[in-house]
Amino acid sequence: MIASDRPRRRRGATALLLAVALTGVAACGDDENEPATSPAAPAATAPKAPPTVTLNASAQGKDKIVLEAPAEVAAGLVTLALKNADSRPREAQLVRVTGDQTVEQVLEIRESEDGGATPDWFVVAGGVATVAPGQTAKVTQTLAPGTYYAIDAGKDGPPDNPKIPSYARLGATARFVVTGPETAGELPEAPASISAREHEFEITGLKAGRNQVRFENTGSEPHHAILFPLLEGKTAADAVKFLESERPSGPPPVDFRGGTGTTALEGGTEQVAELELRAGKYAVVCFLTDRKGGKQHLAKGQVAEVTVG
Repeated sequence: MIASDRPRRRRGATALLLAVALTGVAACGDDENEPATSPAAPAATAPKAPPTVTLNASAQGKDKIVLEAPAEVAAGLVTLALKNADSRPREAQLVRVTGDQTVEQVLEIRESEDGGATPDWFVVAGGVATVAPGQTAKVTQTLAPGTYYAIDAGKDGPPDNPKIPSYARLGATARFVVTGPETAGELPEAPASISAREHEFEITGLKAGRNQVRFENTGSEPHHAILFPLLEGKTAADAVKFLESERPSGPPPVDFRGGTGTTALEGGTEQVAELELRAGKYAVVCFLTDRKGGKQHLAKGQVAEVTVG
C-alpha cells in the first residue's frame, strides 16, 4: 500500500539558454560601391517560464488546518509554489484520481498502514514537500489532465499515534482539476539530481544550502527520496536498523527534525524540487511500497548514504 511518505516513528529556474552571437559573412553586392550586408541573425531567446500555480497553507485556530489551491489549472509544465502562512511545517502531496473518487477515499489509501495493494485509480503525482513556517518552496513538473487532490498528511505529534488527527483530517486538503491538452515543456536544468528506481538511488551534485534537484523516478513503482542527517559516527545502515525496528532502543541515529525530501512520484515521471541541506552525511530512504503491496522499499534495500559538502 502506498501509505505515508513518513516513517512510522517519523513518517512527506528555468533552464538557461546561452545565446550565441551569430555573425554573418558579407556577400558581394551587385554594386561594388554599395556596402555588402547580410540579414540580421535572429536573437536566441530563453524558453518561456512555466506558469506558477500557488498553493496556500494556513490555519484558522487549532482545529482548522487549511490548504488551498486554484479550482482549475491548465495541463502541462507548471511551477507549483507552496506558500506556508502557518506556524508549523506544511506539505502538499498531489494525488491524481482516475474516477470520481472522494477525498475521503483518497485519505483512506494515503493513511493506510496495512501493506496492501494500491488501487489503480490512486496515482501519486508529485507536489511540494515540507515547507518551514513563513516560507515558500517550489517545484517544477508536468501536470497531466485529470482530477487532483493536494494532501497535507502532517501531524501535531508523533506520526504513528492514531489518536492525533492528520492535518488532512483537520481540513488540509484541496481538490482541483487540470484541464486542456497537455502542452510540451522541458524541466529546467538543475545542478543536482536524485534518480530512484527498484530499489536503489543514484545521487549527484548535492551541496550545502538551497539545492535545485532533479528528482526522477526511472522505475516502474512509486518512489520518493527522504533525507535524514546522520548523527556523528552513525551510518545509513544504523538508520535502516533503527527505522525497521518495531521497538528501537537508544537514541535515533538520525536527526529527524532536520529531515527533508521529495514528494512521491509514479514511475516514469520527474520534477525539479528545492531542497535545503546543511553540510554533513545523510541517509536517503524510500518508505513507499510497490503498488501490489508488501514491504517498504527501505526494507528492500532502497537506502543510500550521501555526503553533502
